[in-house]
Amino acid sequence: MAEKLREQHALYYNENHRIPRRRSATYEDANARQTGSGVPTSTQDTDEHSMVSSTPRSVMRHRPIGALYVIPFTDGTEMHVTQRELGNLPENYQHAATLVIPQAAAPRTKRQPHPKVPVPSNAVYEMPPARNRPGKTDALPQQQERRRFHWLFWIGATGVLMFLGWIAISAFGTWWSIRVDDWQYGRPRTSQADANVGHGTAHNPDSHFIAQNLNRRIMVIEEPGDDPGKSKIYVGPTLIGKGQELTPVTLSFEDVNNDGRADLVIHLGDGKVVFLNQKDGTFTPAPTQ
Repeated sequence: MAEKLREQHALYYNENHRIPRRRSATYEDANARQTGSGVPTSTQDTDEHSMVSSTPRSVMRHRPIGALYVIPFTDGTEMHVTQRELGNLPENYQHAATLVIPQAAAPRTKRQPHPKVPVPSNAVYEMPPARNRPGKTDALPQQQERRRFHWLFWIGATGVLMFLGWIAISAFGTWWSIRVDDWQYGRPRTSQADANVGHGTAHNPDSHFIAQNLNRRIMVIEEPGDDPGKSKIYVGPTLIGKGQELTPVTLSFEDVNNDGRADLVIHLGDGKVVFLNQKDGTFTPAPTQ
């Protein structure tokens, strides 16, 4: 159709035939239109107007809808209009209009299929039955609102967290205390001390004491001077309770009854047991215990 229009337009129009650009109205023409006196100068009937090619109206009707047309002017400029805009222009503009043939778009490349071809299989898979929920519709799920908790919930959660933290700290403190006692006293709990309680010899007046918590039974071994054959064993109290075999036992020496002799004091945790120093070179439990 476009080729046919160009052939018909070539019969009536060439590059030397251009329509003149419409000039602006003069001051006299404007006054004549306002007052109605006189006839304004017309720019339609000019010498160049006779040179404008006349295109049959049938050709204009058969132009494609939505096409773009170019109208050349005598000053070398061009006007680009659509088919609807061209129908509102004067007849000489319509005759001089030239159809612009759009360039054919490049063909789109087809997407290549995936190189992997599925392997046919004769396996049959059974689909589970559809679950019908009574009272539910097929409407789109609505966005759930963010759940907000009451302020009492946060107070309770804080209290629970504090309680659990206190339990964890207490358990850690107990574990750490046992580890420190293991490093210092070992297992079974054992401690040693040297003191001059008057049971030694002139060459070595000090006595060596070994205190031990052996399966909750407290025992103290005294080795006077440098003679192990004269060692004495003093049996202390038996501890009662779970975990008492891990209680450290330590010794100290002080004059409890003010008789001028150092007495044996056994420390068991927060408690203590006193053994009085006798004149015969032995220790006996204090009667007030």
